Amino acid sequence: MQKKNDLELLTHGMKGEIRFQEPLSRHTSLGIGGPADVMVIPHDEEDLQLLGPRIQEEGVPVMVLGAGSNLLVKDGGIRGVVIKLSRFRKLKVYPGGVWAEAGVPLPTLLKQGVNEGAEGFEFLYGIPGTVGGAVTMNAGTREGETGPLVRRVRLLTFRGEILEFTGEELEFDYRSCRLPSGIILSTLFRFQRGDKNKIQQRLQTYRERRNATQPLNLPNVGSIFKNPPGNFAGRLIEDLGLKGYRIGGAQISEKHGNFFVNRGGATARDVIGLIKFAGRKIQQERGIVLELEVRLVGRDGP
Repeated sequence: MQKKNDLELLTHGMKGEIRFQEPLSRHTSLGIGGPADVMVIPHDEEDLQLLGPRIQEEGVPVMVLGAGSNLLVKDGGIRGVVIKLSRFRKLKVYPGGVWAEAGVPLPTLLKQGVNEGAEGFEFLYGIPGTVGGAVTMNAGTREGETGPLVRRVRLLTFRGEILEFTGEELEFDYRSCRLPSGIILSTLFRFQRGDKNKIQQRLQTYRERRNATQPLNLPNVGSIFKNPPGNFAGRLIEDLGLKGYRIGGAQISEKHGNFFVNRGGATARDVIGLIKFAGRKIQQERGIVLELEVRLVGRDGP
């Protein structure tokens, strides 16, 4: 654990919120996670430019947090600094693009894009992340991915430098991209105007499919495992009859095998137990080693 006095010096002079021993269960879509040594909610870019070089100079661990989706924080919490970009929520639509700061929730980006007649954002329905996280992991579904929509990304390095990259330079791949170490500040997305009626029809189709097949009414992190080549992790789990299997307060969703939900009072240990159980079964029965899509961070609890 980082000493509080050292963390106070690290954050001295910042205008944003500083929260010591902040429970991360309040900031993750699964409602699970131990405390952060300190959570910083920067007020603006100046705060980040002040904090970044200090973090690098002192060698303090740092993690950037968006909506807390696609994230499983262990019960022992996070050492060092957690940066939450909840104040970075500006969004503007231009004739040639949609500009959004990193903290803009994906449902907001989707709604604004659809309202303006932008085509290609419909697949975002039901994804609970933020712009920064979606770009970092190339978030998507079988209907589409974030990467092809990205024109430019503005990033702050921990040295305090602001860099810009084109979408092509980031070389987006399945749930990944070649993003240098730093903090995404904003992204410019491609704007392609389409027929609003057709956009609404596609959105309604996606909405009905998500509501029918995904446990959107329960705390979850989205997909737990990456889909292996030529197959679907959810289908593999379902074929082995594992839907509904439960450890403590965590359960493999009865709707979708690749969604694990918090039925109430679940711990990270419960979810990790389910991950190991499902992964072991798939390997034993199908000879396939599943890779995690969810990010597992932090320290084990007592």
